[in-house]
Amino acid sequence: MSPARSALVFLVWVIAFVTVAWSAAPIRHALRFPLGVFADVIVYGACLPLLWLALSWFLLPHRAMAWTELVPGALLVGLGVGAIGLFNTLVLFPWLVGRDETYGVLGIAAGLLFGFFLIGRTLELAAALNATLAEDRRRRVAR
Repeated sequence: MSPARSALVFLVWVIAFVTVAWSAAPIRHALRFPLGVFADVIVYGACLPLLWLALSWFLLPHRAMAWTELVPGALLVGLGVGAIGLFNTLVLFPWLVGRDETYGVLGIAAGLLFGFFLIGRTLELAAALNATLAEDRRRRVAR
């Protein structure tokens, strides 16, 4: 695949990933408590891992022979992004709202950058997990 096409596919993937992750909160508020939790499980437990699985299978370099070997990293992405969203909702954003007069727009920007940093580290950790598991499988087969 050409670099321009890969970049375009990655950009579309990022937009889809952010849109799906962002959609969890409005869906949760619209459905209320029991069904809202179910919506979160669907978004963070199925949609985001499927998006990561598609990205890691088609665009990222990997040694996996089957797509099922990339599932642990995909599940880690779903759990990690869900935990980061929970942290942002319960801890970070209320703290930033309370500090609005002190830090102003810089505090909001710092909070968003911190959230993006955590999501980036989660994606990197998922790719490293898949690579480590693939290397371990390769060593076991070589014995």
